[in-house]
Amino acid sequence: MKKLMVGLLAIVSALGLLTLALPVHAADVVGGACGVPGASGSSICSSTGATNPVSGSGGVLMQAINLIAIGGGIAAVIVIIVAGVRFITSNGDPNNVTAARNTILYAVIGLVVIVVSRSIVVFVINYINK
Repeated sequence: MKKLMVGLLAIVSALGLLTLALPVHAADVVGGACGVPGASGSSICSSTGATNPVSGSGGVLMQAINLIAIGGGIAAVIVIIVAGVRFITSNGDPNNVTAARNTILYAVIGLVVIVVSRSIVVFVINYINK
């Protein structure tokens, strides 16, 4: 089970690292470059969904947070399924039953941590954008 947990952690970490290479629109970060005369015709300024790419609803940071949360959620669900199978196939062995229950408990705690941490980050980003 340790190998599975380490593998899932490696996958989630790799997904998190992939989000670091997402592109950034520098014109929006510079401080409202769309308000500069002559810049209003650019593709960034004319797009209907122009938001702050770092912290806006379509920003790189929010995309990274969403991707990490989704990856963690998928990993936790897979761990719960594997632990359920281990629970079913334990044949009443108290050690295997306890290990499967603990795995399910830890996966659910992980899901709660993911939801709470994402909620806190979204709250902070929305507070900063005001």
